[in-house]
Amino acid sequence: IHKGGDTGTDDSDGGGDDTAAPDDADGDGWTVEDGDCDDTDAAVHPGAAERCNGVDDDCDGAIDPGLTVPGDAATIQAAIDLAVDGDAICVDPGTWSGSIDFGGKAITITGLAGAETTILDGEGVGPVVSIVSGEPASAALIGFTITGGAASSGSGVLILEASPMLADLVITGNACDESWCRGTGLHIDGGAPTLTRLTISENVSSAGNGCYGGGAYIQGAQIDARDLLVHGNICSGDLYAYGGGIDLRGGTTGTLSRIDLRGNVADANSEALGGGIYLYEGADVSIENVVLAANEANGGTARGAGVFVNRRATLHLTNATVHGNVASGSTFGAGVEVYED
Repeated sequence: IHKGGDTGTDDSDGGGDDTAAPDDADGDGWTVEDGDCDDTDAAVHPGAAERCNGVDDDCDGAIDPGLTVPGDAATIQAAIDLAVDGDAICVDPGTWSGSIDFGGKAITITGLAGAETTILDGEGVGPVVSIVSGEPASAALIGFTITGGAASSGSGVLILEASPMLADLVITGNACDESWCRGTGLHIDGGAPTLTRLTISENVSSAGNGCYGGGAYIQGAQIDARDLLVHGNICSGDLYAYGGGIDLRGGTTGTLSRIDLRGNVADANSEALGGGIYLYEGADVSIENVVLAANEANGGTARGAGVFVNRRATLHLTNATVHGNVASGSTFGAGVEVYED
């Protein structure tokens, strides 16, 4: 009910001229009058990233502009080198060996058949994927298994001061045996990435001194993550192990929603903190609809086998199941421990 006139989208009530702003049916911030060519799909609008889907995602009249692999380029990196901002690189199923670097480009790289049959294999060298040159939110990596990487930081995926979207990825079987290991599956430092439908599993750090985040390490980033499976990652160090599943620290903010962390391990001779999740130094994060189960912290001092919150970090934990986590050694907080501030 509106005082002083009709503000509906039609004139069926006889209320006079229609003066309302046009509807944005899909809630993407664009109306048909603004140029949205499909107001039923929030992923389609002017300026959207083009994807390998047979759809004009950015409403410019062209479908899937860009390159195919191996049709237009023999390797994914060769296609990246040829691509320009806005291009979609569409990759056939198969195992693609070697590492790739987005090179600062606002491009979308998609495995056409999905992660089950489209594999990026670092073959013992990593990071397998580097997004380290300020790539914007319109950069995206979709539909791959990322494996076989080895590096001190981000053996699977390394993101530095960039804000890409990662979706429908399996990050598994990456390793680190350096003196210090940070984010063996996924390492994010800065930026504002979006993570959707990721499986981060069975990544293994065996650090000479210390490990930070066997599955993922996120520092100083604004994070939006949902539908993550973080399973069976191992963070092992001769001295320290922080975050078998995920290490969140250094001013990281944002929300993780619908997260399943199971069977992750932090193991060290001295301190093993946060078998599932470790938060530290200014991280302020909401974790919603989460299962933390069967994670382990094993060490001379073992704290927070499910979750360990440390030194000026803030955790908002909502709708959580914390079950069957195990700490061994001199133990505190087998489920959850909040320590110092």
